Amino acid sequence: MKKIRLEQEVYHQCGYPCQITICSTEESRIFTNASFTYRCTDLLESLCKRYEFFLSVYCFMPDHLNLVISIRGEKSIFELIAAFKSCATRDSRTFGFKGRIFQPRFHDHFVRTPENFENSIMYILNNPVRKGLVEDYSDYPFCRCFIE
Repeated sequence: MKKIRLEQEVYHQCGYPCQITICSTEESRIFTNASFTYRCTDLLESLCKRYEFFLSVYCFMPDHLNLVISIRGEKSIFELIAAFKSCATRDSRTFGFKGRIFQPRFHDHFVRTPENFENSIMYILNNPVRKGLVEDYSDYPFCRCFIE
């Protein structure tokens, strides 16, 4: 069986940007609830600060979250994602969601060149445009870029 993960230590290495996709379960489009999604944006930003990750960009789409992060402290990417999913799932009950809201795994891609980093940022920011949600990514309330 083909391994879908890199070696464990890669997810602990500082400085390498990693593009992450976290998907909701097939039956839930959890990020269509604006109040819940705003709560999740706050949660993601605060967890990145607490766990010492640099958050370059994020975009909450109706059924998934895309982000690019870089490790700056001692916590692993797995720990950050687990904390986000756990806290968001707990908070989702307040908004009427029941059961599992996230798929058990997440997708990752380590960004190796400045060109790929820029492409990842623009891909994430333009996701709502490609899906026809807005004409310009700056009009989408659930995207944020911390890179100038």
